[in-house]
Amino acid sequence: MDYGELFTRLSYETALVAFFKKDGSVRLMLGTRNIKTAALEHGNLGGLLDGHDKRCNIKNGNLAVVDLVLGECRSFNVGRLINVHWFGEVNTQERFDEVLKEFRVLKDKFDEQYKNADLDLLTSN
Repeated sequence: MDYGELFTRLSYETALVAFFKKDGSVRLMLGTRNIKTAALEHGNLGGLLDGHDKRCNIKNGNLAVVDLVLGECRSFNVGRLINVHWFGEVNTQERFDEVLKEFRVLKDKFDEQYKNADLDLLTSN
């Protein structure tokens, strides 16, 4: 998925974004660029993305989103993207709660699988 498509879809939709961080670890984030969606849980975030957007652009591959779990702006590099799971547009508190619940289930499964992979590496020596 290219930068432009991600930017456009995240401007309206919400997604679980899985990516490699700079340190090589994997992060799963529930993100959107839709301030109205973020406001359902975190109130008016106004120009929250403005500062990050000054540093994040198509040239450097960094894309700023609102992390809906933290209620803060975060960014990721499109070149380190692993996967995107789309939840579509989230326009109501009820839908937000459903998406957050589904995200937490997916993240818990991932964390458990990743933890077991680490344990397997430690015990295989």
